[in-house]
Amino acid sequence: MHSRSVDHPQPVQVALGCDGQYFMMLDSGRYYWSVFEPEVRDYMDRNTKFGFDHVCLGSNNGVSMYFISTRKNGYFIWNTPQQFKGLVSKYQVDATALGHNGEWFVRYHGDQIAYGNVGTEFKNAIREFKDRVKSVKFGNNCTYLIRYT
Repeated sequence: MHSRSVDHPQPVQVALGCDGQYFMMLDSGRYYWSVFEPEVRDYMDRNTKFGFDHVCLGSNNGVSMYFISTRKNGYFIWNTPQQFKGLVSKYQVDATALGHNGEWFVRYHGDQIAYGNVGTEFKNAIREFKDRVKSVKFGNNCTYLIRYT
């Protein structure tokens, strides 16, 4: 994408999975994705017309995890931890993240956060910015990025 002209559509949302899965939404309204499970592909194909709010790709013990929410047609959850599933089922979420080792993060009601399967370093870091966390991204080898105001 670094060699694209400024006149070309630009990405506005990108999600990367662990095993080559990806999702990209461009400012032109087009979507591109690569996921392996037929059920996930079918859901995304059927709901492209509604638009996507959140797309999270992750894994846990080598098993792919997905959370996909559409603007008008609800959400799709695949192999996510029970606590994550409970929160996104119960609340209107503002930000979500799934990691490569089963980590998860949810921000809801504007300033409420919940997370799981994370290490002590992450817990200490996020406590420092608890009320100001906007989003989280998990990387390989227990790395993470916390965006806050």
